[in-house]
Amino acid sequence: MAISDDLKEVGSTEDLESSSPFRKTNNYAPGQVIVKFKPDTQQQDIETIQTELHLKILRTISRPNVYLMKIENGTPVEEIVEQLQEFEAVKYVEPNYVRSVQ
Repeated sequence: MAISDDLKEVGSTEDLESSSPFRKTNNYAPGQVIVKFKPDTQQQDIETIQTELHLKILRTISRPNVYLMKIENGTPVEEIVEQLQEFEAVKYVEPNYVRSVQ
Protein backbone atom coordinates (compact mmCIF):
# COMPACT_ATOMS: atom_id res chain seq x y z
CA MET A 1 0.00 0.00 0.00
CA ALA A 2 1.40 3.39 -0.96
CA ILE A 3 1.85 6.17 1.58
CA SER A 4 -0.78 8.29 -0.14
CA ASP A 5 -3.28 5.41 0.24
CA ASP A 6 -2.57 5.34 4.00
CA LEU A 7 -3.23 9.05 4.24
CA LYS A 8 -6.56 8.73 2.47
CA GLU A 9 -7.72 6.25 5.10
CA VAL A 10 -7.18 8.71 7.94
CA GLY A 11 -10.20 10.94 8.33
CA SER A 12 -8.72 13.65 10.56
CA THR A 13 -5.92 14.55 12.94
CA GLU A 14 -8.04 13.07 15.72
CA ASP A 15 -7.77 9.71 13.95
CA LEU A 16 -3.99 10.10 13.91
CA GLU A 17 -3.91 10.89 17.62
CA SER A 18 -6.15 7.95 18.47
CA SER A 19 -3.85 5.59 16.55
CA SER A 20 -0.86 6.69 18.64
CA PRO A 21 0.14 4.44 21.55
CA PHE A 22 0.14 7.60 23.73
CA ARG A 23 -3.28 9.21 23.91
CA LYS A 24 -4.08 12.55 25.46
CA THR A 25 -6.95 12.16 27.88
CA ASN A 26 -9.38 14.80 29.07
CA ASN A 27 -7.66 14.65 32.44
CA TYR A 28 -4.86 16.95 33.43
CA ALA A 29 -2.69 17.50 36.46
CA PRO A 30 -4.51 19.84 38.82
CA GLY A 31 -2.92 23.25 39.18
CA GLN A 32 -0.39 22.80 36.37
CA VAL A 33 0.07 24.30 32.92
CA ILE A 34 2.64 24.00 30.17
CA VAL A 35 3.69 27.34 28.74
CA LYS A 36 5.84 28.12 25.72
CA PHE A 37 7.07 31.67 25.44
CA LYS A 38 8.07 33.28 22.17
CA PRO A 39 11.80 33.05 21.39
CA ASP A 40 12.54 36.72 22.01
CA THR A 41 10.93 36.75 25.47
CA GLN A 42 13.22 38.08 28.18
CA GLN A 43 13.55 36.25 31.50
CA GLN A 44 12.32 39.40 33.28
CA ASP A 45 9.07 39.25 31.25
CA ILE A 46 8.56 35.60 32.22
CA GLU A 47 9.11 36.48 35.88
CA THR A 48 6.61 39.36 35.65
CA ILE A 49 3.95 37.04 34.22
CA GLN A 50 4.70 34.46 36.92
CA THR A 51 4.30 37.05 39.67
CA GLU A 52 1.10 38.51 38.21
CA LEU A 53 -0.60 35.12 37.81
CA HIS A 54 0.95 33.41 40.88
CA LEU A 55 2.84 30.79 38.90
CA LYS A 56 5.97 28.88 39.85
CA ILE A 57 8.27 27.11 37.39
CA LEU A 58 8.46 23.46 38.36
CA ARG A 59 10.86 22.58 35.56
CA THR A 60 12.00 23.46 32.09
CA ILE A 61 10.56 20.93 29.66
CA SER A 62 12.67 21.86 26.66
CA ARG A 63 14.64 24.70 25.28
CA PRO A 64 13.83 27.27 24.28
CA ASN A 65 11.24 28.65 26.63
CA VAL A 66 8.92 25.72 27.46
CA TYR A 67 8.04 25.42 31.14
CA LEU A 68 5.90 23.29 33.42
CA MET A 69 4.32 25.75 35.85
CA LYS A 70 2.34 25.33 39.03
CA ILE A 71 -0.59 27.61 39.90
CA GLU A 72 0.10 28.66 43.48
CA ASN A 73 -3.11 30.49 44.41
CA GLY A 74 -5.77 27.93 43.48
CA THR A 75 -7.02 29.69 40.33
CA PRO A 76 -8.63 27.08 38.03
CA VAL A 77 -6.42 25.79 35.23
CA GLU A 78 -8.90 26.88 32.56
CA GLU A 79 -8.85 30.46 33.84
CA ILE A 80 -5.03 30.59 33.93
CA VAL A 81 -4.90 29.24 30.36
CA GLU A 82 -7.20 32.03 29.22
CA GLN A 83 -5.21 34.68 31.10
CA LEU A 84 -1.87 33.46 29.75
CA GLN A 85 -3.19 33.53 26.17
CA GLU A 86 -3.65 37.28 26.56
CA PHE A 87 0.09 37.90 27.01
CA GLU A 88 1.98 38.80 23.84
CA ALA A 89 5.01 36.85 25.10
CA VAL A 90 3.12 33.54 25.27
CA LYS A 91 3.28 31.40 22.13
CA TYR A 92 0.99 28.71 23.53
CA VAL A 93 -0.32 27.34 26.81
CA GLU A 94 -2.21 24.19 27.73
CA PRO A 95 -3.07 22.16 30.82
CA ASN A 96 -0.55 19.51 31.79
CA TYR A 97 -2.52 16.66 30.22
CA VAL A 98 -2.20 13.15 31.54
CA ARG A 99 -1.33 10.74 28.76
CA SER A 100 -2.06 7.06 28.91
CA VAL A 101 -0.43 4.20 27.06
CA GLN A 102 -2.90 2.19 24.99
